[in-house]
Amino acid sequence: MAKPAAPEDFLTLLEQRAPRPLSIPEMARLLDVERYHPKKLQAALEAKVAEHQLRRIGKTRYQWIRDSERAAAPPGEFG
Repeated sequence: MAKPAAPEDFLTLLEQRAPRPLSIPEMARLLDVERYHPKKLQAALEAKVAEHQLRRIGKTRYQWIRDSERAAAPPGEFG
């Protein structure tokens, strides 16, 4: 039986799979989530992009920004 989707599960998956960017459908498949609200989940992921915790790759994929990348980035790149 598939478990319900929670944005935190998707964030944890992205952190574990860094540096590989994943789309929302790929994350749902890897988490064995059958039903989720794509727009609600995308809004949650976009909020993390705005907080500089994730980066968006193209229009549909997301990637976790590792602490080591944040530390090596030029000042101001990640907020």
